[in-house]
Amino acid sequence: SKSTTASHSLVAPRSGVWWRRRLRRDALFVAPTMTCPAADDGASTSAVGDGTFDSLVLDGFALAQRSGVFSSSPSSMRGRPVSGTFGLVLQFSPEHFRKKRRVASPHEDVSPKSVDPAAFNFCKVRASEVLCEMDGTPPDDGGQGTTTILANISPLAVGHVLVVPHRERLLAQVLTEEHFQVGLHLLGKSARHDFRLVFNSLTAFATVNHFHWHGLYLRECGLPDGRFPVEKVERSVIAEGAMGGRVSVHALEESKWYACGFVVSASSPPGDADADLASVLRELASVAQTIIGEVQRRNIPHSVSLAQAMDRRQPFADEQLRRPAMPEVFIFPRQAEDKLRADAGLNAGIAEVSGVVYPHSQEVFETLTEERLRDIFEHDVSLPSAEFEDLKC
Repeated sequence: SKSTTASHSLVAPRSGVWWRRRLRRDALFVAPTMTCPAADDGASTSAVGDGTFDSLVLDGFALAQRSGVFSSSPSSMRGRPVSGTFGLVLQFSPEHFRKKRRVASPHEDVSPKSVDPAAFNFCKVRASEVLCEMDGTPPDDGGQGTTTILANISPLAVGHVLVVPHRERLLAQVLTEEHFQVGLHLLGKSARHDFRLVFNSLTAFATVNHFHWHGLYLRECGLPDGRFPVEKVERSVIAEGAMGGRVSVHALEESKWYACGFVVSASSPPGDADADLASVLRELASVAQTIIGEVQRRNIPHSVSLAQAMDRRQPFADEQLRRPAMPEVFIFPRQAEDKLRADAGLNAGIAEVSGVVYPHSQEVFETLTEERLRDIFEHDVSLPSAEFEDLKC
């Protein structure tokens, strides 16, 4: 059998049998007496940006779907573009919200100190909802943290999963610098430029107080270019040269989008040295957490997206030919979810803030316009301009 230094197992269900795999920084270990969907020939394969991560997620998702884990099917989603300048997309399923798992959300504090173990949390999901477990900690930080990939039982699209670092520790739904580092590390394991990790805080449409990212493949969300519309929006510089000159902070141009937001980005390190890349990612996580820390201190709800960075000036055909060197962090401080008007006909989580809207009804799906969406978000969702300017300062 092949040997490995991996200390954490990756577990995925297949036809009612538990299949064990181990995912480390450079290799996928396949136990000698078992077969795994991602590598049926038992071969050891790379796990860093070569497709292994995506195979584990997408194969696990497909197996869960065939096993009847989901309460609604992503195949029931229908989409349409919204006329206008934003490039918005609507996605609607008549069964998604009707069959979604009901979880009480009595949260008032954006940053709770702990998790109520009696409330629903991701340690209480069915075993069939666990797609895999992997080492989710950057190698230079010791690689000792296990991240669990769970099926979202009401998925918005194929490959929509929940990513839960240190699941057994019951960490609150509160972003930390470590969570950013883990998220950026996992983002780098995907070979697909359309993979995103996204987050909603409590009071910003997160319903479960147990830390989790959502993993999404944007081409499956009705976005053929693999990018959220907000990622193409023009930006203005707030600060350049943070953390030794490699991290910059921009704001979305207010007239170009319907919600205010920050974009934290980093320049590529010289050469391809893993140490340099890891250092820049730590700096990126640190600057992003500096912003989030102030947002949390003010008890401002927020939504966040970790994106594969793209040159927004390049056409999609050119982007497919290369892998972006550095990710970007989109941060949207916003109003609390209870400010959303009762007749909005939609939620206003990170997907909607980023340009993919999931209406609650057929009527809203057929009639929603860019003008109405902009009115809803500018008045009920986006942080008021004065507050955002104060936060920028």
